[in-house]
Amino acid sequence: MEHRIQLGECPLRRGENVVLRNIAGENLLIPVCGEMADLQRAFTLTPVGAHIWDLLNGETEIDMIINGIVETFDVDREQAGADCCEFLVELIGANLVETMDE
Repeated sequence: MEHRIQLGECPLRRGENVVLRNIAGENLLIPVCGEMADLQRAFTLTPVGAHIWDLLNGETEIDMIINGIVETFDVDREQAGADCCEFLVELIGANLVETMDE
């Protein structure tokens, strides 16, 4: 998988300046700078995205996250892996997730 090559094997963690909030039934990742939330950069999560976010604790490996998706949602492992890795690359690009080697 090309995305796995980009991600490497390093566990990931949620960004320290990002909060998850449920607003009007939507799960939103909101970057926080100081005491201000940057709502212009809010990131909406699907149920799968929220599941992945919950597992980004700096210890859970990507394969374990993919296994959790397969067990929880009706999706095969190949599709779960591709979608998970694409989503994580997007979160890293938006500075919402950090690798543990940072």
